[in-house]
Amino acid sequence: MFCPQGKQIKELGLKVMIMKDIKKRLIEIKEKMRGIDSLDKKTEKLLQDVTSLAHELAHKGSKKDLENVRKTLKDVQMLLTVAEGELGREEKREKKTLKGNEKRKGKR
Repeated sequence: MFCPQGKQIKELGLKVMIMKDIKKRLIEIKEKMRGIDSLDKKTEKLLQDVTSLAHELAHKGSKKDLENVRKTLKDVQMLLTVAEGELGREEKREKKTLKGNEKRKGKR
């Protein structure tokens, strides 16, 4: 027996699961962005736009559209992780340089 309502319910359930994942990713991205001061205002607006887009797609779009949004957010998370690592390395390099400069001043 084929039940069209069952298929719709299953599709809706999948959309809800994808939306939960998108929300989780947005929250994680927001947390990572707090560490990068220069991007705060622009990223806040961007994240609001992405959130509204995701909600709109959840109501009107297909599951495939939501999957694309999720993949994009995954990519953004990866880029932020890389950027965060680069910032950490840069800070370490600056500290080393400062320590080196202090040692040199002490020898003079």
